[in-house]
Amino acid sequence: MGRGIKIDRWIEETVSSRKNLRSRKLWALMCKIKGGDSLIVSELSRLGRNMFQIVGILNFCMERQIKLRTIKENYELGNNIASKVLAFAFGLAAEIERELISQRTREALMRRKSEGKALGRPRGQKSVRVKLSKHEDDIISLINEGVPKARIAKKFNVARGTLSRFLSGISSGYRGKKPAPAYADGKRHSEFMERVALENPRPRLRVRKNPKEKQRAGEKPSKANLRRRAKV
Repeated sequence: MGRGIKIDRWIEETVSSRKNLRSRKLWALMCKIKGGDSLIVSELSRLGRNMFQIVGILNFCMERQIKLRTIKENYELGNNIASKVLAFAFGLAAEIERELISQRTREALMRRKSEGKALGRPRGQKSVRVKLSKHEDDIISLINEGVPKARIAKKFNVARGTLSRFLSGISSGYRGKKPAPAYADGKRHSEFMERVALENPRPRLRVRKNPKEKQRAGEKPSKANLRRRAKV
């Protein structure tokens, strides 16, 4: 390449609106380059999918003393006054862009609400964003094998409470005052329990009968209940 610049590594990729920065090849390169290195791009707009992401990359480079050069605009940005002014201008444009997006979103929500349409996903429908939804079969298998919930939560990198709420949602039976609504696909608590029973013929849980029910059924009370009565 001209200007006496030596290229150590080439990266070719297409900027997609569906990919975040950490999933791009550019992020792997940014983690390796050091202060004094140069990052050369075809044009500034190729750095990110929006102005806000581009500003973030510019700040990243300036903080680490990395020079950024563009071929089309012929920019050579570093940790100097001119580069900071340009980065500030881009940051202002990014802030305006973000505010416009937020305003359009609010207007769209208000319009839908005025039309009488419900906001958000339908009540009871399983969200595609739930982190554990794609691991549902694995989680049920682990529970049937007797693996503690704390260990399962650690395996899938979630809190134990998150796992418990997810399991309550699957079984459509929260322990709170309001029962969980049935899923849109028709799954009910009984269907969930049948599924567990099929995968685990000998369930680990058993139903404890009330001592009065045992007496009515003609069964003998347990030793624990006899000891409790003796103490009384």
